[in-house]
Amino acid sequence: MYTRGADQPAVPTAHGDALPIRKKVLLGAGIFPRMMQMATSVSIGPVDTAVDPHVHETMVEWYFIHRLEGQATFTIGGNVYEVQEEDFIAVEPGKLHSYKMPAGSK
Repeated sequence: MYTRGADQPAVPTAHGDALPIRKKVLLGAGIFPRMMQMATSVSIGPVDTAVDPHVHETMVEWYFIHRLEGQATFTIGGNVYEVQEEDFIAVEPGKLHSYKMPAGSK
């Protein structure tokens, strides 16, 4: 399977249209069994970005920090990670998690 990420539209995330982040869905639900979607996300503004602590009961969420200008902090199950380029984060179902990027980071 091949998906050209540059051809995918950037759409709001489920965390709200007001946040300055968008995602590009690379694989949608139903492509692979038990997979909801695979998407890439991008910050779209020079403002503070924070996703409040939340849980996905049935979804595994993966983050690969491909490019990062500035800083970002992920909190997963009470553990805080200051991430950098080429870091990988996996959040298992039922695990409380959040992240934040201060203004100027992208």
